[in-house]
Amino acid sequence: MAFTTITVNGAYVQQDGETPATGTVTFLLTSTMRDTDSNVSITPLEIVETLDANGQISVDLTATNGQYTTPRGVTYEVTERIGDGNENKYFISVNENSPNGILNLADVAPLYAPESGSASSKTWLAYL
Repeated sequence: MAFTTITVNGAYVQQDGETPATGTVTFLLTSTMRDTDSNVSITPLEIVETLDANGQISVDLTATNGQYTTPRGVTYEVTERIGDGNENKYFISVNENSPNGILNLADVAPLYAPESGSASSKTWLAYL
């Protein structure tokens, strides 16, 4: 049995809620993953996706919880560099049972409450 691939999608808009955002989203495994059935390994390498003209990305990533995938608990570090270059970092698991083989970042990205007086990009970044 080989690794399962899941399509991860994301869509970003600017503060007005309509204009597509610009920037990149980077994915990096936190550890090497191995498929013990097929004896194949995937090493952590940065996967950098640039937002398209519609402010969207779509990338195929290896699921982190396959039946034969070890070690357990491996995640992807996601780094969003949207607009003026501010970074938003978080970690996600990519479930091999994602509906229709698709995972939307809007469903798994943590939400942040804006800090009082902060002009952080987190206060305007919108996930679609």
